[in-house]
Amino acid sequence: MVSENRHIFVAFRGKEINPRTKLIIADLKKARYRVSTAFTAQLRPQWVGRICDRLGLVGFFLQAAVDVVLVMRRAGRERFDIFYCAHPALLPAAILIRLRSHAPVVYNSQEFYGQNFAERLPGFLRWLGGLFGFFELKMASVAELILTIPSRDDRWRKRYERPGNQVLVLANYPPVRWDEAVPLAERANRLSNHVAVYIGGIGRAKGVFEAVRAMAMVRKEFTDARLLLVGDLLHDADGLEDLVRELDLGEAVSFFPWRPYEELAPLLNSSSLGLSLERMENRYQWRENQSAGNMRKGATYMRFGLPVVASTLDRLVQEVGCGVNADPPEAATVAEAICGLWREPQRGVRLGELGYKAVCEQYNWESQTSKMLRGFADLLSEADNAAGGIKAEEKA
Repeated sequence: MVSENRHIFVAFRGKEINPRTKLIIADLKKARYRVSTAFTAQLRPQWVGRICDRLGLVGFFLQAAVDVVLVMRRAGRERFDIFYCAHPALLPAAILIRLRSHAPVVYNSQEFYGQNFAERLPGFLRWLGGLFGFFELKMASVAELILTIPSRDDRWRKRYERPGNQVLVLANYPPVRWDEAVPLAERANRLSNHVAVYIGGIGRAKGVFEAVRAMAMVRKEFTDARLLLVGDLLHDADGLEDLVRELDLGEAVSFFPWRPYEELAPLLNSSSLGLSLERMENRYQWRENQSAGNMRKGATYMRFGLPVVASTLDRLVQEVGCGVNADPPEAATVAEAICGLWREPQRGVRLGELGYKAVCEQYNWESQTSKMLRGFADLLSEADNAAGGIKAEEKA
């Protein structure tokens, strides 16, 4: 077995391990790889983070430099067969480790990093997003295996492809192995809950402001209606809590911090529909040009048998036909879509069953696992063959 006694060193940054990397680590361990991790948020002193947060853009790059040093120090204490880089800011560490240890590099690119970076900047500095994307692409060339995400016309795979590397497209589907989902037979009762749930980053571009305004309209017909917002507040969420107070929705709208897949079950099981309302705004035009839709959000609702109120940017929901179209995702349109599902509970059940069946049969993380593990095994085989060739030449 290729994985026997092979060691993978995983480096990532952020407040917590993202769901995709967590699933990959679990699958690697199940395949009998030995996995160790360098989590920069745990390695970095808290005072460094506080100082960097106050320095804005300069602090971002300073913190990235500190994280690279921390990962290098941690990696220097271990011997490993593969270095797995889970964030573009750690690519300089990947380059240095590749030069020092010759261990092959895997790079997980699961976001549109350049565009995401640009969105956080004021208008006159947004050109830095393109520069960030340029350097990210150049540094990613160190990786022999790149794990990326679905994109329109397969553009993201083509972006990273070059001679000598392998690019695997892995969709961010949820795992089917959850056993906490409410049985299909009980789901009809949930539609009487009149609870809508949104999971993911909370911000203006995600349609959350429209969801809150829609809830004020929905409560005129369904006075017990509630909205659960599960996720971290994004940079464009300013004014959301003020809007909730202005519309007197304090008891109707609940905020929950982001939580891993396995902890979402209670909130999703208590809800009767999911919201996926990403908006098309001028500064988000790249989403329409690049994105294949938010697979994780829609598929997670589908995994729990929830009908989905979705904009056309959620292409998975539109393709499966397990939701109601709310486009454009304005408050009145969203409110009518929600009310329509609650007026016809059996319709919601049918749509939920369509989504549940689609996830169980096709749109699940397990469908991506074998492809991912094969990529790691092939990478190790190539590295072993290259090492064997070098040793043979040295003996000669």
